[in-house]
Amino acid sequence: LRHDSLMQFTSDIVIDATELGDLVEKLGIPADIGMDSGPETGEMYAPAQSNDIVQDLTWVAILKEYKAGEDHLLPRPAGYEPEKFRCCCDTRDPSTKGQPLLDCQKMLEYGRLPNGKYMINWPNCGNDLYLNVLRMSPAERASALQKAKDHTLKFVYFLQNELGFTHLGLANDEFPTVDKLPIIPYHRESRRVKGKARLLVNHILHPYDQKEAWYRTGIAVGDYPIDHHHKQNPEAPAIDFINIKAPSYNLPLGSLLPQSDLPLVVAEKSISVSNIVNGASRLQPVVLGIGQAAGTLAALASLKKLAPDKVSIREIQQSLLDQGAYIMPYIDVPPSDPDFQPIQRIGASGLLRGKGIPYKWANQTWFYPDSLCRKADLTEGMRVFGIDVNPKHGKEEEIVTIGSFTEIVKVSSEEVKTNAIIDLLKKNEPFLPWTNTSPLSRRHVSFLLDIVLRPFSRSIDLNGHLQQIKNHSK
Repeated sequence: LRHDSLMQFTSDIVIDATELGDLVEKLGIPADIGMDSGPETGEMYAPAQSNDIVQDLTWVAILKEYKAGEDHLLPRPAGYEPEKFRCCCDTRDPSTKGQPLLDCQKMLEYGRLPNGKYMINWPNCGNDLYLNVLRMSPAERASALQKAKDHTLKFVYFLQNELGFTHLGLANDEFPTVDKLPIIPYHRESRRVKGKARLLVNHILHPYDQKEAWYRTGIAVGDYPIDHHHKQNPEAPAIDFINIKAPSYNLPLGSLLPQSDLPLVVAEKSISVSNIVNGASRLQPVVLGIGQAAGTLAALASLKKLAPDKVSIREIQQSLLDQGAYIMPYIDVPPSDPDFQPIQRIGASGLLRGKGIPYKWANQTWFYPDSLCRKADLTEGMRVFGIDVNPKHGKEEEIVTIGSFTEIVKVSSEEVKTNAIIDLLKKNEPFLPWTNTSPLSRRHVSFLLDIVLRPFSRSIDLNGHLQQIKNHSK
């Protein structure tokens, strides 16, 4: 088959996993490009007016340590201007007045890899470059991206010749390319499809206070801060999104589904999020999770002969859980935890909530599984789940016991008996002396609720709203 030949494929479902949402564009599906305005999204951190400015991209390089005498130094690139890179790190002698802004060795350590290699992905006067190639033709795009390659080669030359890292050169054993650079650049931003759910920063900051309960529909998680690269574009609004203190979060299933009725699932950075949220959802661990969810959704839709938006959300989530994937971002309940699935299901049902904490460059959400469960938290979760509980059961500081758990949840099923609850707990932890007055941890309550209420048997829509409650008896 010649490289310029065409092949025709037919498929029940198509996934757009391109870097820049090119299939979305070819199909004429509405999408957003650039910064959204605050009046449009309701995000107080967004600029007053929208624009088409995307994040800087980077043609990453991998350097490795070479031995003396090995040929690895780059020739001086055409158009090389060392002053463009002078501020990448501070070479002043720290013994003089004024401490260095950033030690140049630390700049390299930022991307240190095993086996004497270094990833060069440096935003400060490094190899970031502003290019908006989204609306370009293939030929225009190729020409523009060559500028990004050239910019990176100039930066590597600067590292070798101006900063003295002469032992480092482009790795010759990483990429199958003549220039030893990656096959594609790192695009931080794509066109973003107008989807059935558009995740805004408000949903990340306050997931339980929105009209949409999108936390219930989660299919992938992320913990990176809201990090935008705009230093190479002087026209970009001076907004420091990194100061938005957000916890870890999950992405709703509806963000993978365009408003169009075409059998299309969107992945990578083209999902339906605001420009601000893209600063966190663009990270590789997140898009890997999105890809897993997109594949799971497409496979189930094809097997069941359903449109992607008609597949049961709970079935998709359960399949992901069976694969060991997170749907809720609980840092203290890993997939290796024996109660990982029950706690994930309880969290994704709103029966017990986690606590989000902004934390440096790896934000967190804690479930506190081994803390004692408060009555107030359980009764509030039951109400959120659509089961009305007498307020007297929810005194703020009282701890749930086996006896009080039975009283609280019996409104949902006549079969909930104290002895049955004790029997369930004994099967799970036989070494503990379970009695009617035994206090229950959040782990225990999650384990029990998962059995008694079977929360994933209750369907939800793409907004996370629960369908009418049915009999939950086992």
